[in-house]
Amino acid sequence: MALIALVVVLIQRGEPAAASPGAVAPFASGAGGTPPDLSSMTPREQFDRLYDRVMRAAEQGDTATVNGFSPMALQAYRNLESVDADARYDIAMIRLHTGDIAGARALADSILADQPDHLFGYVLQAALARFEGDDGQLREIYRRFLGAWDKEMAAKRPEYSAHQTALDRFEQTARAPSGR
Repeated sequence: MALIALVVVLIQRGEPAAASPGAVAPFASGAGGTPPDLSSMTPREQFDRLYDRVMRAAEQGDTATVNGFSPMALQAYRNLESVDADARYDIAMIRLHTGDIAGARALADSILADQPDHLFGYVLQAALARFEGDDGQLREIYRRFLGAWDKEMAAKRPEYSAHQTALDRFEQTARAPSGR
């Protein structure tokens, strides 16, 4: 589980929060303050806020907060009216942080089933291959990711913009000699 957390943190490090910069509550950064009233938010705003909270805590190694807020994020995900690749990626990242490998794998597979070559599916599959120590599978995922990179980035998907830093870092890793 610690290895999964490390892999996920390395993928996520430096990634912009899912919520807009002005929307982050003081408690989301660990600065204290009054938590926002989630009941006044849309289901997607609730989910985005909780995802951001879990990811910040994971980045700081705060497993108590990850474990405390993950069930709320999972419930917020269930409350979404529609689920897109971005929401699936976000909840898969939470599942990875909480050790739900099967759940994360199912989400990665669902992203690629709905949108073949979606970069998020490959990023998630790579995290799983690293966890399992499957270097051959990891190289194959990097190859498929790089094969889809130009076309997918030209699609200018909004979710790619929201996670641009992580995608760029993943692309660099995939292109590195050790990634091939």
